[in-house]
Amino acid sequence: GLGIPAEPLFRSSYTVYYRVVGNANYNDVAPQSVTATIASSESSIVTYPTANTGLVYNGTAQALITAGSATNGTMQYSLDGQNYSTTIPTGTNAGSYDVWYMVKGNAGYSDVAPAKLTVTIAKAQATVRYNPYEFTAKIGETFYPPYATLDPRDLTLTYWSADKDVATVNAQTGEVTLIAPGIARSEERFSRNA
Repeated sequence: GLGIPAEPLFRSSYTVYYRVVGNANYNDVAPQSVTATIASSESSIVTYPTANTGLVYNGTAQALITAGSATNGTMQYSLDGQNYSTTIPTGTNAGSYDVWYMVKGNAGYSDVAPAKLTVTIAKAQATVRYNPYEFTAKIGETFYPPYATLDPRDLTLTYWSADKDVATVNAQTGEVTLIAPGIARSEERFSRNA
């Protein structure tokens, strides 16, 4: 035989040594070598991953993409463009996420270079409901502020009065102090508890 080493077929290059043994009419030829290069085959993406749309914050981890598929390799994903795995990336908080994907080629196959998708988890709509929503009170009477129901419950309300000449509102409790006759609107702002 030619003495080709029994190495894996995906090695990128081989050196083949040969010599010619002379006979009665020809001289021997000194040993020589030839290098043969074998290029890697390419892996490829069959189905590209897609960004999941319509994601809205709900307090739980949500898959950011729908998986892709590859031939002669494995699809891998990353949120930082450095650390890849086959696990579909998830996000919990509202915001924008860059999801990187690539194909890690099987032995003897090249990788497919990384690319990215941008995925958004939208902010959820918070609501506050008062019972009662509207009320009438007289200066000098005992006044009980309306009860507020929050959805989601892990929010904090900050209150203020739209007309401080008519009524003031405690920013933390929502307690109303009547100052003068008139119409005052109590307003609020949401913030998430840490």
